[in-house]
Amino acid sequence: MDNKKLKIAIVEDNDGDAALIKEMLDYGDVEINHFKDLDSALEDFEFHIYDIALVDLGLPGCVGAEAPMMIMNENPTLPVVALTGSDDVRVIQKVLSIGAQDYLIKGRFDKETLIRSIRYSIERKKVYDNLNAQKQFSENIINTANAVIMVIDKAGRIIRVNEFFRELTGYRSEEAVNKNFIDSFVAKEYAKKTKEIINRSFADAPDVNYSNLINKKNGGSVFVEWHFSILKDDKEESTALLCIGLDLTMKIQAENQLKASEELLKRTEKIAHVGSWILDRKTSKFIWSEEMYNIFGLDAEKTAPDYNLLLSFIPGDDRDEFDESFRMSLNSGKTFETIHKIKRKDGTLRTLHQKAEHEKDRSGVIRRTLGMVHDITEQKELEEQLRQSQKMEAIGLLAGGIAHDFNNLLMVILCNSDMIISRLKKDDPTLEEMIEIKKSGQRAAELTRQLLAFSRKQVLKPQIIDMNSVVNDLEKMIKRLVGERIEVGTILNPGIGMVKADKGQLDQVIMNLVVNARDAMPDGGKITVETQNVTLGNDYIKKYSDIRTGNYVMLAVTDTGTGMSKETVDKIFEPFFTTKGLGKGTGLGLSTVYGIVKQSNGYIFCYSEPGKGTTFYFTLNQT
Repeated sequence: MDNKKLKIAIVEDNDGDAALIKEMLDYGDVEINHFKDLDSALEDFEFHIYDIALVDLGLPGCVGAEAPMMIMNENPTLPVVALTGSDDVRVIQKVLSIGAQDYLIKGRFDKETLIRSIRYSIERKKVYDNLNAQKQFSENIINTANAVIMVIDKAGRIIRVNEFFRELTGYRSEEAVNKNFIDSFVAKEYAKKTKEIINRSFADAPDVNYSNLINKKNGGSVFVEWHFSILKDDKEESTALLCIGLDLTMKIQAENQLKASEELLKRTEKIAHVGSWILDRKTSKFIWSEEMYNIFGLDAEKTAPDYNLLLSFIPGDDRDEFDESFRMSLNSGKTFETIHKIKRKDGTLRTLHQKAEHEKDRSGVIRRTLGMVHDITEQKELEEQLRQSQKMEAIGLLAGGIAHDFNNLLMVILCNSDMIISRLKKDDPTLEEMIEIKKSGQRAAELTRQLLAFSRKQVLKPQIIDMNSVVNDLEKMIKRLVGERIEVGTILNPGIGMVKADKGQLDQVIMNLVVNARDAMPDGGKITVETQNVTLGNDYIKKYSDIRTGNYVMLAVTDTGTGMSKETVDKIFEPFFTTKGLGKGTGLGLSTVYGIVKQSNGYIFCYSEPGKGTTFYFTLNQT
């Protein structure tokens, strides 16, 4: 036995039997206390710790195994050896089944047997308690795990399940055990696939991960991700399937929120024409958002973005300036910001605003760069249109003021010319000179009238007009005006709406546009006059700042002439701007057209490319 002193309790109402046991254990390393009844023993056990208790089954007031059972219930860590005067097998089995470590039949054991029983009982109790503690520890882990831990047999019946199963589904362990897992708990649409996975697992397939929908007790359902592992016996034969299930609800919600957030970001970037990118300094990996590919006109699936690819889109000297500025930003760690142009593969030019900031680690080294690209092409175009509109407005005010004062002076000149001419005789040598003065004054008056038209200060007499009738009335005059070398065609939509305008001014607009088209085709060509109903929507608002959406009637004059560059088109309506040679135009024809259309609450546009002809088209409100 151990070197330490053993403390033994004898609970025996027979003094002779107790004395005999004491005699057998009478040596220095043992302390023995004798209790003649159960109550005194239980009372002493509350204050003193014993290594083992020898308990008589025949104590007064106790029947069968009651005495050792009560002692073990009150002192679960105390090893107990039962003392009995009977060899009744049923009593002995009962005693051992309730937790007694051994039994001794009075009168049939000697000192050696007694000591061996005590030693083995103490050791066996320690082993049992350790195993029980480990089992309890394992049970606590299983039942406190935030995952379903379930074992099913080959028939698919649940052998055991942990507490989390109840938290997840609402079914208690006793409601789940012996139930068929698939039939009772798996949603119908997942039943067939789940059965295939389980059968494959029992057929010695590697561990399998699988997700399915599990029905809850309250009528709902929950997504669970399962890990299936085979349990084998000593003969390496499959006996059961260990199923560990994770609740995917939070994961799915997080994934859905992430997807929604990503989709919102994509939509926001698309609406705002803003792309984003990340450059990893360590790996040089370049990551672009979806809108970045759209801005650069690239296919995301066919393009591997990198810094050199971005540089390749920047034309000319701007590329070197961009590269130098970006590298200086990387070296200094300061924010990078610039506005530059790119040229897409289809040849279109876009204006971009780029801004990037550098993310540093704790040591201050740049870890990655986060950037955004804003396509401001439309914004720049609108700003240019606004500047052009303001410029035209300012010129109009100036021209209108000058023309008004100049017109007053011309009236005096013309009136005095008429008076002098009326007084001169036909043979007077100054008569011809006065007539030339009057003609010059009349030409100046015509220029003044055109300036007033451009500045929108003419007095209009609007009426309800059919645009097709206006074109038909002018067709013969147009053909005579352009000559035989130019073909004139019309495409008049019979269903166009009516407009409200000054007919005389409208005639002048059409004739000026036709004359402009004729002059663009010195070697001949074709002029087409077209009418149709149009709707100006949000796409026009994006391109032109002063457009009002609505239904309009459009008239277009198209020629097959030499065409114009974008720079020329941008200035085409400015007063005194002309593409004709010196002395071949006043530069007020299209300015007059612009002013009349604007004064009639309409809009005029020009589309032209070098070598592809030109189209002027204006719109007036349908009435």
